[in-house]
Amino acid sequence: MPSVAIVSLQAESSYQAVPLAAGCVVAALRADAEIASRASVRLYDFSLEDTRFRGLSPADIGGEIAALVARESPGPLAVGFSVYVWNRVALEAAAERLASLVPGVCLFAGGPEITALPPGARTPFGALLRGEGETAARALV
Repeated sequence: MPSVAIVSLQAESSYQAVPLAAGCVVAALRADAEIASRASVRLYDFSLEDTRFRGLSPADIGGEIAALVARESPGPLAVGFSVYVWNRVALEAAAERLASLVPGVCLFAGGPEITALPPGARTPFGALLRGEGETAARALV
């Protein structure tokens, strides 16, 4: 079954650092009967403290994230990113890499950093979701 992936990258690993916004988007997508009948929805929750990322630049962290998400079979149809100031560079790199690893994948992003972007800002995301991510992501997917 095709999939939709939602990617979250936390600043640290902690029971207090949870992917709340990304989790809410995943729950909304899974609750939509039409989406649930056509695709699986998966949350990828990473932390900058992950040992896989130790010593890597933000761009290299993004490449690692992209490789992990792209391994899904048959490959994700859409990948959404929860973007904050501390993860923007890594997640933009992940999106750029995913575009080459999974041709035709729909890349979208939301979150505080996306909302703050001026209209027309250049990003690697095909769609920028402003406001309530649960509603916007369901409409897009």
